[in-house]
Amino acid sequence: MTSENDPSGLELVLAEYAAVDSITFERLIGWESQLNDPHESLRLYNLILSDRVLATDDHSVKRLDAGLLGYIKGQTMNALRTAEEQTTMDSLTGLANKHGYEQGLERCFARARREDYAGQGKNIALIAIDVNKFKEEANDKYGHHFGDKVLKYIGEALKKYVRGTDLKARVGGDEFMLVIDTLKTEKPQNFLSDLTRRINDYIQRSIAVDHPGKTSQVSVSLGMSIYSQDAQDRDELQHHADMAMYHAKRNAVIVNGKELHFQVYDSTRSYD
Repeated sequence: MTSENDPSGLELVLAEYAAVDSITFERLIGWESQLNDPHESLRLYNLILSDRVLATDDHSVKRLDAGLLGYIKGQTMNALRTAEEQTTMDSLTGLANKHGYEQGLERCFARARREDYAGQGKNIALIAIDVNKFKEEANDKYGHHFGDKVLKYIGEALKKYVRGTDLKARVGGDEFMLVIDTLKTEKPQNFLSDLTRRINDYIQRSIAVDHPGKTSQVSVSLGMSIYSQDAQDRDELQHHADMAMYHAKRNAVIVNGKELHFQVYDSTRSYD
């Protein structure tokens, strides 16, 4: 058992680094195995690289195996990418997290302003997604592990049925956002209906395969708002997408015999 006073893996690695005068591939890989995350790896790589830059003479430079310096530079770039992904990615679903979503949406609006989407007839479709009966039909019924699986299924469905270039994010417990730049259809209601059905079907197929004998009535509600048709800025776009989604959650429609929850924002409709 370790105590709070025991040195961390990083502390042990840095102490060993300070004590040696040469670094082999085997030694470096051993150090890497003791580090817990890309930020710790970056501490080590940056220390090795900076020591070589700051060394006053050849005798104070730690000797490296041939090719090791190039390996360290490559690992540094990999660790930087991983650290960036961890700050913008949801670890459960592999989608963007709330921070990644906000960054991505801002980039979309910067492009829309730069390229004059409003004047060029282009759009940004924002879709708010919420899971119906998630607490009672997933977490309470079969436990949080099952609930996590449902969230993963939704992430998988979004990756499967939405273009790879479009931003897909999990921004809360069972809340997702989808940013489509540009929605290339004159019938957004049909697009949203089809996407809702596909996600629901994917969830149910996955439950049947991964959890034989279990049934769950979880489904999704989707609400869409379109810039610059329904909104002139990102806050208004978000608000209208949320309003449409909550309306859809309360008001199912029957499409080809299936109950679906979806709504494209309509400025003529009351959403009270």
